[in-house]
Amino acid sequence: MRRAGFSKDGHVVKDILQIIVHPVIVHGAEPPASSPALPPLETEAVSPDFRGVADVQDAYTEKQPVSEKFHVLADIQVDYGTLSQTLSKQLKGRRIETKGNVITITGAGIFGLGNNQVLLRVEFTGDARGYVYLIGKPEINVMTEAVYLSGLRYDLGTTHLLQTTAPAWFNDAPLRETIAPEIVLGVTPMIDRIRDSLRTGLNRTLTPTVSMQGTVTSMQGITVSADVDALYIRTMSNGTLNVLASSEP
Repeated sequence: MRRAGFSKDGHVVKDILQIIVHPVIVHGAEPPASSPALPPLETEAVSPDFRGVADVQDAYTEKQPVSEKFHVLADIQVDYGTLSQTLSKQLKGRRIETKGNVITITGAGIFGLGNNQVLLRVEFTGDARGYVYLIGKPEINVMTEAVYLSGLRYDLGTTHLLQTTAPAWFNDAPLRETIAPEIVLGVTPMIDRIRDSLRTGLNRTLTPTVSMQGTVTSMQGITVSADVDALYIRTMSNGTLNVLASSEP
């Protein structure tokens, strides 16, 4: 929190307080929230020589709008369980054929490794059965609003098994090349839901004498990062906010 300084408006001295926060938007069930009531505003003049709110409120019966543009960075948190379900649906049933041998993907899961990396598990059946692990770094295409994995490669354990245990034809199977284009998470629906929620929050009545009117002119995903517990998509929102206040309800 920081102060922006005093200003004078007739008999009223105003002081602006700026509150700086780092919002995180959780993709999932809405967490419980409590909103304690604000304490009552003292409107009695404190002394005969001081003009307080009670002395000047009659001069401000008209509505006083305050309008400002806003630019907000917020993170959308997506848990790996949700991502695993999405990727498993996208990859399940994909057939990979090489040298007369066929494997079919039966499922997939994604997990956080830290250091902005994720671990992808791909399960398959057919002429070979089992699973492999791949490592990749999440990236976002700001033009298509889609998250994908770059630098996809087998982890050390999988690489060792491919070299020592797996049948020779499996090493030539284009598994990695086949699934890489399919590992895409569209974030537009998430951003649209957040935009709608933000619009609702910006347009509401706070008290009988104070209301807000706001617009969201743009919102887009700009970066993505992988933590151990979740994937975070950073969004940038631009818009305007009008606070309308009057002394009479």
